[in-house]
Amino acid sequence: MTKYKFYDDCLFILHLNITRFRRERGWAQEQLAERAGVSVRHLANLEAPHSSAAPSFAVLCRLAYALGIEPSALIQAEPNTLQTTVS
Repeated sequence: MTKYKFYDDCLFILHLNITRFRRERGWAQEQLAERAGVSVRHLANLEAPHSSAAPSFAVLCRLAYALGIEPSALIQAEPNTLQTTVS
């Protein structure tokens, strides 16, 4: 965890949301990676909840487009996400 807790929290939420939206569609990482034009390895790093990997804005937008959602949805926390998953 860096000294920038808010950044860490947003990144954690982003990682969780990429995984959640992908799984809701029943896609494997390979499918989303192909649709978004990123490598499977990069996507796996972006989905790892304690990874420090952060997507560029372009990759964030491509992931959102591939998932059929607004980019802002990837950084929105579901109710109680931080309270129940981050200490």
